[in-house]
Amino acid sequence: LDDDEGGHILTVPTKAISTKHTNTNHDFDYKNDENSVDDQKLNEFIDKYKLNKLSKILLNEGITIEFLISQTDQQIDEISKELSSKLVQQNKFKYAVKELKKEHINDNQDDNDDLKLNVDSDTIYMYHIHERQKIPISKKSETVKPKFGHSKTVTTWYFNDNDNIKHEIILKHTLKMDKHFKSKRVIIVDGQQRYSKKSADTSFIVNDIGPDHVRVSITFNDDKSEIFYDLFINEISFDDLLHQKSA
Repeated sequence: LDDDEGGHILTVPTKAISTKHTNTNHDFDYKNDENSVDDQKLNEFIDKYKLNKLSKILLNEGITIEFLISQTDQQIDEISKELSSKLVQQNKFKYAVKELKKEHINDNQDDNDDLKLNVDSDTIYMYHIHERQKIPISKKSETVKPKFGHSKTVTTWYFNDNDNIKHEIILKHTLKMDKHFKSKRVIIVDGQQRYSKKSADTSFIVNDIGPDHVRVSITFNDDKSEIFYDLFINEISFDDLLHQKSA
């Protein structure tokens, strides 16, 4: 588990700009055609989720739908802050990308295709995603109030890896935080403590669990009054996988 997981330097790929010119041989401009298709998809995304106030910067930065799908939640959060200083626009953008990822996953399930996501510069392959629905087992969360010290929420996830080996991941989060939202966070994987630190970190990558990409996430609502804990397997929410399993 990487203790330095947290702030990332954001790199947004910029598409090459082709200068328009008259071609007497009517040669096809493949780059312009590819860019126009990307821009069309992006414009449809902007219109669907009413992101018109962000449209100029999204198009100028050369952001594509494929790029948005490939980003982690934390990276999307960082991008939203670069796109706008207004919280409502940031939240609209993050919601839109979340829905976009759901649509992408559903499309791949319907077609029974392999799903490929780029996560933290690593390429994660998921073969036949319908088989992955058997991975989650259960999740439980409880608030513990000790005689001494501060209350903490303990969340435990159980799931099987590709070899049908059961794993247990526990997140202990102390609820009393300072003004920078720092508090004690402890992560235990299969009985071994992987992380124990007072920090404001909200995303933790768990290594050495088969070929799957596993990440623990802490998120807050807009006014920081509610806290949400989730586990992601190959960037698919554990809760979503449980729902798919029971459906």
